[in-house]
Amino acid sequence: MIVPKSIGSNNTMNRNHKINLKVLSHLKKGDKLNTNFQLFQIESGSLGVTSFFRMLRGDNRNFTIESIAVLVDETIRTADSHTDEEDVHDIKRYLHGARSGIYNLSVTYANDITAKAGLQIVLERIDKCIGVNQDGDIETHI
Repeated sequence: MIVPKSIGSNNTMNRNHKINLKVLSHLKKGDKLNTNFQLFQIESGSLGVTSFFRMLRGDNRNFTIESIAVLVDETIRTADSHTDEEDVHDIKRYLHGARSGIYNLSVTYANDITAKAGLQIVLERIDKCIGVNQDGDIETHI
């Protein structure tokens, strides 16, 4: 079994974090995400071809969701460790952008309650970090 690995290196949000959060922000409903490499990739196309290649790689929803969770957790830890408000603002902006794509992925996996629940937990972590209240309104300036 492949285990998602940490992609962080220190207290700064590295380039791969930024790229992967940007990739997440571009996910549309119905897209699949490949997290088997250091940089995430969106896979779109015919369902059969995409599913076939995902199967060959041993890719699955659980691995994808765990990879997203690791990325988000590392990014939030980075934000929590920063004292420079500009850096924190930048990190929260990346998380806010990724949030919409993660939500779209949860819609894609709507029939898989375990996958959807895992993504909802990630979304709740992002919401808490960026200051989204229960009505979905952003409480802090991003």
